[in-house]
Amino acid sequence: MKIFELSQNAKKNLFCYGIIAVSLAFLLPLILLSFYNHPGADDFSYSFEARNVWVSTHSIFAVLAQAVKTSIWYWHNWQGLYSSAFLLALQPSIFGESAYAFAGIFILLVLCASTVFFAWYMLHRRLGFAALPSVALGFLVSLIEVQWMPDCAQGVYWFNGAGNYTFFYGVLLVLAVACTSVGFGNNYKNDNASKNTLQGINWCKFVVKIVLTAILAFILSGGNHVTAFLGFLMVLGIAVYGFWFKKMPLFAGNILPLIASAFGLVLNFKAPGTAVRQAQFASSGMSFAKTIVNSTFHGFENADGWFSIPLFLGLLIAFPVFYNGAKALADSRKCKFNRPLLVVVLALAWPCLMHCPPFYAMGHQGDGRLLNVVYFSIVMLAFVQEFYICGYIASRTGISLDGMAEKLMPKSKLWFVFAVLFALFSFFCFCGRKTHGFTAFRCIANGIARQYDAEADARDKTALASAGEDVVFEPFSVYPGLLYLMDLSVREDDWPNNDYAKYYSLKSVKLSAPAKGWEF
Repeated sequence: MKIFELSQNAKKNLFCYGIIAVSLAFLLPLILLSFYNHPGADDFSYSFEARNVWVSTHSIFAVLAQAVKTSIWYWHNWQGLYSSAFLLALQPSIFGESAYAFAGIFILLVLCASTVFFAWYMLHRRLGFAALPSVALGFLVSLIEVQWMPDCAQGVYWFNGAGNYTFFYGVLLVLAVACTSVGFGNNYKNDNASKNTLQGINWCKFVVKIVLTAILAFILSGGNHVTAFLGFLMVLGIAVYGFWFKKMPLFAGNILPLIASAFGLVLNFKAPGTAVRQAQFASSGMSFAKTIVNSTFHGFENADGWFSIPLFLGLLIAFPVFYNGAKALADSRKCKFNRPLLVVVLALAWPCLMHCPPFYAMGHQGDGRLLNVVYFSIVMLAFVQEFYICGYIASRTGISLDGMAEKLMPKSKLWFVFAVLFALFSFFCFCGRKTHGFTAFRCIANGIARQYDAEADARDKTALASAGEDVVFEPFSVYPGLLYLMDLSVREDDWPNNDYAKYYSLKSVKLSAPAKGWEF
């Protein structure tokens, strides 16, 4: 077999391309399912005014101006999430029902691209790993994030939920890269100048990086409270690290982003609308002490529950890449890897901190869209911990993995083929059937997605033709789990019905019978 005749580097590259191919293969059904997707619930609440502006003007600038007005209104009346409200006012179906297909595609692109970008920058640009393995590991992490997230409907297909949480998790990863990048690669005028001082730095490039990072930090602070809060702590941690270890570009470069993050956080948390919304949960919110206790318990419980076979296999696949890369860093003394316990403690504390805002404000850990973000973080931090522990072991033992793959490779070509096929079959049985990609494939193949799409399109056409009238719809006959969130109710004065009526300029709207998932 030709694979046995390939060089060691060629085999490694083939393995990396295989990881990327598998990730894209499982992603494809989720992208295709997006074309059967339709808006629901709060999608109408945030965007009905922007849609009316688009229908009357067909001006992108007028729609953007209305999105700003929507953000200001929500800041005063319901939530301080100024960035989220602006984005959610622009949900795709305001430009036509079929445009909502881009909601899921956009969210998937943001989540996967930000994860791959984060892995590429941190591993390749900062730590010196080869580019292809760095990208492949990014695809591996994104595969685990996307395919086994707790709630794919709220994390990908419902734009109002995914745009408020999954999108801002992507922004958090990009901000992590920006905050790190501002302290490195600033093109000193003198190649011999110390990279830990500001002397001889390219001030123009340095200032541009600082300003862009500050803008990104301010945008993140206007998103959901969880990523906003964690984003502030992250920028603060990077700035403190730069100060403590006397890396002045890293410290000085993150002062303005830290100020922007803090200002945005105050603007968010202290908004009049935040007070209005919090008053709705005044009786269910927790004290500071109970928040810490419950957040800690749920952080550990979720980490335990989500440490599954797919994550274990992902860590196993990443091990040789991490170990060899970490050993090279340890041998060159670029990294010491001397604080593994601190890294593990901080990694375990991170998801616990993410639970604090919802427990303090609402008394529970939050809905699926919030848990998705916690899950993404746990997956990412599991790989970070593995890398650091690999470095700790390599720096203490000096054990090399060179040649081990060749020694473990079956000498018989037939046994090699059998081993590969058995591994793929086992992966599919253990993990593949439980992926959201496989669920999306079945939803399309059995016709449920097509039926739901046809019924939702029929509703849209009826509503467009019934402006100013009272409209009564039949409930959907099918409820695809990845696409369906919540329907209208049988009472025309319920909030989803009111906002749907405003969206389509109807006099009123209701269902003829209760729909699945209506909890009011």
